[in-house]
Amino acid sequence: MFKAKQIVENKFWILESEDGNKVGTISFKDDKVTVNIQNKPETFATLDECMVKYDVRFSKKEIEHKEDTKNEVYGFPTSTEPFNALWYVEKKLPIYTKTEKSNSYHCAGYYIIRFSTGWVKSFCPKLLTLQRYDSNGPYNTRIEMMEQLRLANETA
Repeated sequence: MFKAKQIVENKFWILESEDGNKVGTISFKDDKVTVNIQNKPETFATLDECMVKYDVRFSKKEIEHKEDTKNEVYGFPTSTEPFNALWYVEKKLPIYTKTEKSNSYHCAGYYIIRFSTGWVKSFCPKLLTLQRYDSNGPYNTRIEMMEQLRLANETA
């Protein structure tokens, strides 16, 4: 079993053995997870795959990957300070504007959206985009969204 200590948020972790010795790294780049133990890199499609193979344990905070931000609408993270926060009852979406006078609504949280090229990830997309295309969400964390993206691409 290994313990992963986050160094760069959602991008880089140090792997330690049970006795606290550093044994390798985990990095996340271009939707690929690379585990490097004893200078032998191995690439995985998801973080879950490497967690299972190497029995990696993250602290609760690191698994959630919840942004340390006060910017949220109904519990979902936003990229900027929200104004005019609303709950869009019909679509069950947390929406907000980025400025007090704006008429352009954004949806708080993480989403996956299906365009003609396939499913893509999105953080705080415009409401108009979600109205025009098939989508799933909102998700509270990036990891949750990435897992749903993986599942959607498997069935596509």
